[in-house]
Amino acid sequence: QVQTENAKVTTAVQNKLVDELPLVVGGALRSPFDLVSITPEARGSGGQMALGGGQTRAWEATLDGVSVTTNRSADAGEIAYNAPSLEAITEFAVDTNGFKAEFGQAGGGIMTFSSKSGTNQFHGVAYDFLRNEKLDARGFFAPKRATYRQNDFGATAGGPMILPKLYNGRDKTFFFFSYE
Repeated sequence: QVQTENAKVTTAVQNKLVDELPLVVGGALRSPFDLVSITPEARGSGGQMALGGGQTRAWEATLDGVSVTTNRSADAGEIAYNAPSLEAITEFAVDTNGFKAEFGQAGGGIMTFSSKSGTNQFHGVAYDFLRNEKLDARGFFAPKRATYRQNDFGATAGGPMILPKLYNGRDKTFFFFSYE
C-alpha cells in the first residue's frame, strides 16, 4: 500500500507468515532476525546485517516497544540472546527511511517485534527443532555425510489467569510463557 503522507517505507509481516516462513539455520541459534532477511531493504545476516541502505550494524530492534539491542554496534547474533523465541513472535515490521526521531541511534532502519499474548482459551506448543546427519543428504562431492547434530527444544503456553476461589481472569487478565 502506497503511503502519501510521509516517506516512511515499512514492511509488515503478519502472524500467518511468521508461523509459516521457513528458516535457513546453519548451526546457529534460531532468531527472529532470521525473519528480517525476507524484507526487501535488508541485506546480509548476523553481524553484517544492514537495513535501508544504512551501514552494517546501524539499526535498532524493539520488542513490544522496549529496545533489545545493546550499547555496542548492533550484531544480530549477540542480540538474539535478548530477543524472544521465534514461537513468541506474532508479527514484526521493518521501517526504513523516515522512521520516528525516538529511534535516532538507528542509521538504516528499525525492526519492531510484537510478542504473542494469552487468550480466553489455554493453548500451548512443545517442539524440538531437529537437524542431524541421519536426515541430511550427502553432498554431491562429499565422500560421506557430515556429522551434524542440532536440537533446539522449546515450549509455549498461554491462557487466562485463573486462581481458583480467588480470581477469574477470563476477558481480563492473560499470560503467555515461552521457553527455548
